[in-house]
Amino acid sequence: MEYYPVFGSQKGALGSVLDNQATAHDQATLMVELLRASGFEANYVRGIAKLSAAQLAEWWGVSTANACGVLSLLGQAQIPVYEINATSAGSCPGTVAALTDVSFEHVWVKVRINGSWYAFDPSYKPHTFKTGIDLASAAGYNAANHLASAQSGATVTGDYVQNINRTNIRFNLEKYAGILAGHLRTSKPAATLDDVIGGKTIVPFYGALRQSALPYQNTAWGSEELAELPGYMKPTLRVQYQGIDQTYTSDAIYGRRLTLTYNGANQPVLKLDGVAVGARARQ
Repeated sequence: MEYYPVFGSQKGALGSVLDNQATAHDQATLMVELLRASGFEANYVRGIAKLSAAQLAEWWGVSTANACGVLSLLGQAQIPVYEINATSAGSCPGTVAALTDVSFEHVWVKVRINGSWYAFDPSYKPHTFKTGIDLASAAGYNAANHLASAQSGATVTGDYVQNINRTNIRFNLEKYAGILAGHLRTSKPAATLDDVIGGKTIVPFYGALRQSALPYQNTAWGSEELAELPGYMKPTLRVQYQGIDQTYTSDAIYGRRLTLTYNGANQPVLKLDGVAVGARARQ
């Protein structure tokens, strides 16, 4: 299961399985629920993970050449950052120093096996990467020529374009596709999609993994063990409409159908998977 860097539970256990990708919180939820269903005692651990630039790159598949870029990504993902270090001092935006390490809030799993507690992080997965081919070169694509061809006979101003040449655009796209297909048949007949556009593959781990603590936990900050994920780790949707007031966590409604319709008395009815869950009270 792939990881994507976003804070909090987004899909829950079932949604993670269906999509085969999830946040750290969702993957921890899936593991905890599977362990408990198998009769094990399992809990969540909220703490601080400290990763080197190499570990972060192998896990997330992002460049760590600019620490400010990594910090911006963490900010967009709303993942709390506790410490970030670079090859030279500076402030963001502005510095172009490479990342050396970063510490951020993370969630993993603690489980009792044969009387001893062990730590597991289902979301942390190093990858191997493939670099794709130069698609523009392989397809014979030239941006300037394609643009000129598309604008042939068109009216182009600073505010709008009119009568774009659809015939030329379609002809060019078919030509590029044909050239690219011919290139792949000749040069890469056994290529996969990752070979062509690039991609990443999870590095499988074989063998037993019994660790009493997370090896990349930053113990400079405390951690806490949780029986369930708290509410602030779950984004919510609140529906307020003409007397209806219902709030759902994202994992509770992910992949389900939430509808607002009207009954025979012309009253609004909120339904989850076709079952009424909220309606305006009769006056």
